[in-house]
This record gives sequence, structure tokens and C-alpha cells, in this order.
Amino acid sequence: MMLLIPIPTTPGADANVMTGIRIGLAVFYLFLGAIGIWWLVLFTRPSVKLQFSGGRPLTDEGGRPLRISLIAWLLLLSTVCMPFGLIAGLSTIFLGFVVSGWGARLVYAGYLIVFLYLGVGLLRLRPVARTLTIYYSIFAIANAAFFYVRPGHETQWQR
Repeated sequence: MMLLIPIPTTPGADANVMTGIRIGLAVFYLFLGAIGIWWLVLFTRPSVKLQFSGGRPLTDEGGRPLRISLIAWLLLLSTVCMPFGLIAGLSTIFLGFVVSGWGARLVYAGYLIVFLYLGVGLLRLRPVARTLTIYYSIFAIANAAFFYVRPGHETQWQR
């Protein structure tokens, strides 16, 4: 995505310098992504899991996997922030567009309901909540991508 995001140029600046900066940032983020993949592979190996668990199974007291609990609580924690956007009508991004006013309030209300449903559903180990959380994650990535690949996205926040 870093290669697609236009970086504003300073008058009198060399365009090659800005291209170099963009490529340097993309390489930096690819390096960070490679480290993340390396850690993902390393920390999901059975021997490493056993070392970090202290010989105990990796579930919390409710019998649910720890990573499911973390995702559920992150979603529920996100619902705490949604009323601020709801009340203030802060601008947000939805399907590549900046939405403000009552439209933003509707988006925040929708997110509040979805996050609450998904968080509680994951804590109760509902299979449909797990599937919908995966779909929501794909939607969130696509939502950001639609905005950043859209021409003129940097001027939309100024409206």
C-alpha cells in the first residue's frame, strides 16, 4: 500500500528523492512484515508454545483459546470508543468515502452494534461470531484500501 499512497512534494524538491523515500518506506514496512511472519511461524511451533505455556494448555479458565479471548476483549474495548464518535459525529471512512455528520453517527452506531455482537459471541464461543469476525476483518482491510487507493483521498478530510 505504501507504494500507492501519494506523498506530497515540496516545491523545488527533486521528484527522485520523493520516489526514493517512498521505496525506502515500502522496504521498511516489508521488513517489518517479514519479521511478523517469522514470529508467527516461530511462535506457533508446538515446542515454543509448550515453553511459553509452562506445560499447561493454552486456554483460559473458560475453556476458550487465549487468542479468541484477546480478540473478543479488543472488540468489546472498541465499543467504549464508539459513543464518542456517535455523540460528536466525528468523520470516519466508509467504503472509500469520508462520512461526517449524521452519516458518521450511523456508521459509528453500526460499528458499536457489530463490535458488541462479535465480542460477546466470541466470548461465548459462537461459531457464527467467529465467521463474522473474519468477514469483518476482511471488510476493515478493504475499507481502508478503498480509501487510500482512491484518487484525491487526502483532500476528502478537508471537506
